[in-house]
Amino acid sequence: MDRERELSRFIPHWIDKPKPQVVEELASYSLETKRIPDPYYFLIRDDGKLISPQTGKLVEDSVEKNSYLGQMEFRALQSIQEWSVGKSKGIAFWFSPPNTERSKFTKLIVSEIENYETERRLFNRNLLLEIDAQETMLLVQELTSKGANPVVFKTPEELRSQPVFSDNSDLNWLDFFDMRVNDKTIWEQIRSGEDILAKELAIKNSGSIYETIFGQDYPKGYDDEKVKRAVEKAREMNVFGSLPGSCPPPLLLTQEENTALGVFFKNSERSFPCPECHKPIPSGEGITKCPHCGITKEEYGSRCD
Repeated sequence: MDRERELSRFIPHWIDKPKPQVVEELASYSLETKRIPDPYYFLIRDDGKLISPQTGKLVEDSVEKNSYLGQMEFRALQSIQEWSVGKSKGIAFWFSPPNTERSKFTKLIVSEIENYETERRLFNRNLLLEIDAQETMLLVQELTSKGANPVVFKTPEELRSQPVFSDNSDLNWLDFFDMRVNDKTIWEQIRSGEDILAKELAIKNSGSIYETIFGQDYPKGYDDEKVKRAVEKAREMNVFGSLPGSCPPPLLLTQEENTALGVFFKNSERSFPCPECHKPIPSGEGITKCPHCGITKEEYGSRCD
């Protein structure tokens, strides 16, 4: 696997983000390549709005809303925020069936409202399940019959915009999925707390990888040689697993653009690095081809498989 090439797809997306957020996303990418559940949390305001602990900003402001997938995910986020108002407990299950633009797997985010010291938090686990769209539909139908909200889904695509909610304290979601999705490793990692320990270690190691690519404080530029050194260092530290990660972005509901090419081609007041050759390209309306290496938006996007 060309880890250098895969990692380079994310880098243009990280250029303008603060170090803590990039480190968090690198850590999530690390867990994804090992198929370890990715735990993370958001703060919940009284009005239900979710706040990123890395940036202090509203999560909804960093969700891409122009593409079809982005619009569906934004609706799901709005539903979760509305549901969380005034609640001290509850669980949300957000399913994203396989999609060629994102992942070969069904992505499931399990979000639990919890009270931590003086704050309400939404504790999330991002899981990749090796089940197809129809299997996902059957799983959701059974979940709703176990005390979750009785929503009727006619197609898998409807799952993207409508999470399944449960205020049933008797619902043991871990046992429910363990009995129906044949991936004992994932469920054991959650039960033992291995996923949380793995995330803590991944964040620590990702800080070192960040500095190799960008420098110690804030992204000051990068090149192929820095990426190569970072990947070599990551291999020595066992940061990445043997499996491919998703096409950017690695974390749903936490990214500011849909893909690295979305960052590159978005109209702005400055230039963006080409995600293929990394040379600067002036941004502007209608720019869809790198004048240096010639790659187009469509060509680069099609490589995310």
